[in-house]
Amino acid sequence: MNLGNKLVEEKKMKKLSLIMMSLLIFSLVPYAESASVGKASIDQIMLGLGESATFGDYKIQFADVDQSWTQALIKVYAKDGSLVT
Repeated sequence: MNLGNKLVEEKKMKKLSLIMMSLLIFSLVPYAESASVGKASIDQIMLGLGESATFGDYKIQFADVDQSWTQALIKVYAKDGSLVT
C-alpha cells in the first residue's frame, strides 16, 4: 500500500515538473513579432498656400510658391516644432 502511494506521488511530481518547465519555456518565447517595418504611401494631397498636413511626428507645410507656380517652398517641422532641414 505504501509503495502504491509512493508511485502516485512520483507521477504527480513528474507532471508538476513538466508543467512548470512548460510555463518557463513559453514565458520566454515572444507572442508576436513584426515581419517587417511598417510603411505607408499617399497618392495625392491637396493643400492651399500656408496649409499643412501632419504625418506621425512631422508637420509638412506648403509655405510659398514663385510667381509662375513652378517652384514651391515646403517646410517640414518635427514634433517639438523645430524646422527639419
